[in-house]
Amino acid sequence: MNCREALELMGEHVDDNLGFWVRWRLRLHLWICGTCRRYLASYRAAIRAAKSLGSGSRETPDEQLPEAVVQDILKAANRS
Repeated sequence: MNCREALELMGEHVDDNLGFWVRWRLRLHLWICGTCRRYLASYRAAIRAAKSLGSGSRETPDEQLPEAVVQDILKAANRS
C-alpha cells in the first residue's frame, strides 16, 4: 500500500468500516510511514474539533475550525 491509497482509506478506517485485510494492510503502512501517521492524527483531531463545536451553531465546520488546525491538515495532505 502506498500513501495515496492509505489517505483514501483514512475516513473508512476512522469509522471502522474496513475489511480485515484492508485494515491490516493500512495498519502495516501506518506502522512504516510516519507521514501517514501524522496525517491520521490530524484527521482525528479535526473530527474531534468539529464534534466539540456542537450542532447548534449556524456556521459551517470549516468556518469554526481554528486556522492552525486547517493549516496542519493541509500540510499533512501535501506531504504525501
